[in-house]
Amino acid sequence: MTEQLIPASLNQKDILEDALFEEIFDGGDYVENEGKPYIVLGFIHDIPCMLEWSFNSNNVTITPLKIQNNQSWTDEIIILRLTQYNEEPDTQTVCDATEIADPVGAYKISASYYYKPDGERL
Repeated sequence: MTEQLIPASLNQKDILEDALFEEIFDGGDYVENEGKPYIVLGFIHDIPCMLEWSFNSNNVTITPLKIQNNQSWTDEIIILRLTQYNEEPDTQTVCDATEIADPVGAYKISASYYYKPDGERL
């Protein structure tokens, strides 16, 4: 499905990083590091998380810093937050999110943003 979609990059034109992070993190509260790498810390449904991103990429990676209940529940809660606006008729983008295994560390959630097939670009 995503092979046919047009990527929506985090670049202050296609997707505004600040607006995206305000939607992802509880209460719109988050902390960014100064400079590179681009890392943002905040809570998603009271789960402390680290979000990593690259300028002009349509992908973010989220690492839960604590497991709540169990890994499956934690994944589901974070993915639900990331994809909560996919069905909204007024949004121009969709998020494709899935958990990924990191062979050298904690598991992560990968989220990619795309323009809706019938949506218009700004």
